[in-house]
Amino acid sequence: MSSSAFSSLSLDLRPPWAPLAAIVAWLILLGGAIVCCALPLMARLLAAGLLLAAALGGLLSQLFGLSARALTRITLQTDGHWLLTDGRGRQEAAELVQGRFAGQCALLLWRGDRRHWALVVPAAGSRTGLRRLRVRLRFS
Repeated sequence: MSSSAFSSLSLDLRPPWAPLAAIVAWLILLGGAIVCCALPLMARLLAAGLLLAAALGGLLSQLFGLSARALTRITLQTDGHWLLTDGRGRQEAAELVQGRFAGQCALLLWRGDRRHWALVVPAAGSRTGLRRLRVRLRFS
């Protein structure tokens, strides 16, 4: 069956607030453990500060769509091409390099003008949309 027989599929990549809160809580506890360990005070404070800055400033903002460069919407068009929209509203056509499902979440990697990636969680769309994405990834 050709891909033109399918309608387009759009998913909004809203931040999943419950997992985000759990990861932030874990990072706070990890930072507390670093501060309480048997290292010199300055080393403990430096390690905790680096952990917090790296986690919140980089990984979490990109992973959960909190930065302006993070993807906010992905659309699989009827012709099989992907259209990616970032937090600034810019759209870019891209080619899906890899897509993997782990449980109900998917990690998608694209190559366009630059590399993009997104974590797609069940809150990103309807159950039907996520099933369609899983089938398209499996058979494409």
